[in-house]
Amino acid sequence: MSTASNASVESARIAVGQSAFDHVCGNCHPHGEEDIGPRLRFRQLRADHVMRQVREGSTLMSAVPAGCVSDDDLRAVLAYLREIGAVRGAE
Repeated sequence: MSTASNASVESARIAVGQSAFDHVCGNCHPHGEEDIGPRLRFRQLRADHVMRQVREGSTLMSAVPAGCVSDDDLRAVLAYLREIGAVRGAE
C-alpha cells in the first residue's frame, strides 16, 4: 500500500474514531476538553491505560462495554485521541 493510501486509511480511521468519541464520550469530554470529565487533549496518556479505563470504568467513570463501542471502534477512538495528543503509544 502506498504512503498516500496509508495516510488516507489512517485519516478515515481517525474520522471514525472522532465520530465514536463525540457520540459516546463527548458529553463528558467535549472535543477532548474538560467538562463533566477531565481534559484529555494533550495529556499523553498511555493507550493501554485508556483502553482499560474505557472498558472497566472507575469510581468517576462508567465502563463502556463492547456493545456500545466495538473493539474496532475503540481502536479508532485511540487513533483520534492520538491525533489530539491525548494518547501516546500503541493500543
